[in-house]
Amino acid sequence: MKSIYQSTVSLLLMLMFSVALFSCSDSDSNNDVADEAVVNMLPATQPVVLNSEQRGLVANCNAFSYRLYQSIGQQEAGSNVFSPASVTFLLSMLSNGAQGGTEQEIMRLWNIDAKDREDMTELCSKLMEELPQTDPSVTLQLANISVANNTELSEAYRSLLRDEYSAEAVTLDFTQPSATQYVNDWCSEHTDGMIPEIVDRLDASLKFVMMNAVFFKATWAKKFDPKDTRKGTFTTIGGSPAEVPFMHQKIAALYSENDTYSTVTLPYGSGDRWCMTILLPNEGSTVADVVSMLDHQPWQQSDSRAHEIEVSLPRFKTCSEFVLNDALSELGCRAMFTPGEADFSLMTSADDLFVSLLKQKAAIEVTEDGTQASAVTVTEMNSYADFKLPQAKFYADHSFVYLIHETSSGLVLFMGTYDGD
Repeated sequence: MKSIYQSTVSLLLMLMFSVALFSCSDSDSNNDVADEAVVNMLPATQPVVLNSEQRGLVANCNAFSYRLYQSIGQQEAGSNVFSPASVTFLLSMLSNGAQGGTEQEIMRLWNIDAKDREDMTELCSKLMEELPQTDPSVTLQLANISVANNTELSEAYRSLLRDEYSAEAVTLDFTQPSATQYVNDWCSEHTDGMIPEIVDRLDASLKFVMMNAVFFKATWAKKFDPKDTRKGTFTTIGGSPAEVPFMHQKIAALYSENDTYSTVTLPYGSGDRWCMTILLPNEGSTVADVVSMLDHQPWQQSDSRAHEIEVSLPRFKTCSEFVLNDALSELGCRAMFTPGEADFSLMTSADDLFVSLLKQKAAIEVTEDGTQASAVTVTEMNSYADFKLPQAKFYADHSFVYLIHETSSGLVLFMGTYDGD
């Protein structure tokens, strides 16, 4: 079944095509041009086809994303950007090397049983393969790697990483500066230079480093005209004014509102797969209020309707770095960070591995042309050794939450807060 968004876009395209066809018919008759078949020059998009169980898993992944973003606890500390999907891909890889309580705690992050690990692996593999193919006018690159410090992965685990996650597996000497350079070069290469490095140095005591990289680049389905961009006043979370460049345009787009926030959904590329949805707090509400509602009142609401909207959106660039050890522990995933409790015995013959660090660096740039966003999530593993549209205005002139998502799967790829800095 088509989503409301897809149906609305299809209807608009049909209306536009009808007008164009009517105009062309007059011209053709005047110029006595013979009828010719219309060649479809629109890029062909394709959905990620999921069964009901997989859709349920995606919903669980998104619920985890919202809880993790709340647990990070930095949405009040200014602008930030975060890729929950990147964390999920990395944790899924880790779960396949884990056993016992470690495996169970990781799986419970998505509210599923350890026996469903294969289903989660299959979902991640499918998303990594099919998401980049949904829209040929949108660039999405996903990559994984395992880097070992003179230690060998088990053959079964190495094969699983290769077959299910298309992950590289290399062995380096972490005592050499070239190992750090290799890891950072991989990071930079797979984020198109947006994140030039992920580690300052690799400690010689480390056994493994595992990484996931996400790179997203898309133009707006309808670009903003740079001539309409002008400085305006933005109100930060703390209530202070900030002068920022605002992009402006009037568009037909999906819009909704409730007692806490209003939303506008801005499509990318061909218009029916990738979108940015902006959740703007109402007067008297805060970014924290919006974030707290993400998992309880779905923001992909069925009451979103097409409106003719005056959009005013800041042009911005944000970089963030989050250490996720404490946030994941607060969500019940403690064993993998605890020496003596962590069990990653399916990964390697070493029986005392634990995760000493799990962090993410992310960056986003939103301009008149579109959006470019990247994230790298890294874990360091150590041992212990034509109808009349209603009208609306959407002036994003105070702190807001945004989410970049793919419509056919529902997966949230990036989420963040903009606070004028």
